Amino acid sequence: FLLPTYPDSAFGLTAVQPIGRASLSVGVFDGALASGVRTGRHGPRTVFESPSEAFLIGEAAWGWDGGRLALGAWRSTAEFTRFDGAQESGTGGLYAVAEQVVWRAAERGRGECTTFLQLGSADGDVAAVDEHLGFGLAWSDAVEGGTHSAGLGVSRAGLSSEPGAGFSEAAETAVELYYGFEPVEWLRLKPDLQFIADPGGDATLDDAWILTLRATLAL
Repeated sequence: FLLPTYPDSAFGLTAVQPIGRASLSVGVFDGALASGVRTGRHGPRTVFESPSEAFLIGEAAWGWDGGRLALGAWRSTAEFTRFDGAQESGTGGLYAVAEQVVWRAAERGRGECTTFLQLGSADGDVAAVDEHLGFGLAWSDAVEGGTHSAGLGVSRAGLSSEPGAGFSEAAETAVELYYGFEPVEWLRLKPDLQFIADPGGDATLDDAWILTLRATLAL
């Protein structure tokens, strides 16, 4: 919940050391997002002024033809208010990501299908989502007139069981299906359908269906 990513990317430094098929990487980023600062709008400014929190992350990865496994850990140096009202200095978590190509077109680069698995954990004393499980598959195929792609994913966000967290359900589960295509060379469309069970971990809310359409123009 503190990872510096879109729309709140953060100024920082990363270093990567390849070791054959494996690699080690570390990163240090502006961690002011933990204090409510929208780092995506500030550039490097908050690195040199208060608040001075840091977001630290490290990852070990191993790759092979058509697959990848990564294990990582992260930590924020900020001060947090626990769900029980006490203060906690710093918090962190662990994650794992695995990917594997299960089908590839005979002509390399034309198309493939990849499965993925994501696991994550965080401190339930301060994090609303203390466990995460995600899995699914993504398919793409280069055809005359453009590239077609599709994906199916399931994401289960395990919610903190601390009384102060305020959740009446143990988890929120989302199932997503999308299809991307190019009806003409300058337009790409991607309809996306999502089903969300127990939205927000609130037992009083009905399950939800969400339909979106994303259009990208190449001018």
